Amino acid sequence: FSHEKTNLLSITHKLYRKELELNPLLDELVQSFLTNEIIPLHSVELFHRVGGYEPFRKDIMDESELHFKQLQRGIIHHNLKVVELYYTRITIKRLAELSSIPTSLVEEEISSMVYDGALRAKIDRIAGTVDFRRKTQPADTLNDWSRKLKALLHLAEDTSNLINREHLIHSQ
Repeated sequence: FSHEKTNLLSITHKLYRKELELNPLLDELVQSFLTNEIIPLHSVELFHRVGGYEPFRKDIMDESELHFKQLQRGIIHHNLKVVELYYTRITIKRLAELSSIPTSLVEEEISSMVYDGALRAKIDRIAGTVDFRRKTQPADTLNDWSRKLKALLHLAEDTSNLINREHLIHSQ
């Protein structure tokens, strides 16, 4: 989910609180999308739960299957973003288990999200892993090294001062 969609859901959750409380399934879905937790995706169960709502009813909407697939894809994207928050590297098999989707679909969705710029990931098909670590820029690496070196020199100077103080105290 993009930041824009998340903001819209947050506003909907705040402004239409009473209406959502009257409809527990929609309230649960909105709250699920607003948390950093994986949403269980079992297609048959999900379809039975949302199948009665207008956008998903075949007798009312011609695009009901498209709407359902978009909901599924939104849940998959949300789950991948959550996994990105908590993992730096994960096997594709484990990611598929967490998301309750086939491994081929995991690869397809990650590729799509990376292409769209919604996710930073690198798939290693040979090892069967997905790496979510961000590449550091050389300038950032140098700045980090410089910061750590300054801290080390500060510690060495403090230690030297403490040793000199002890020599002065014991030499008197």
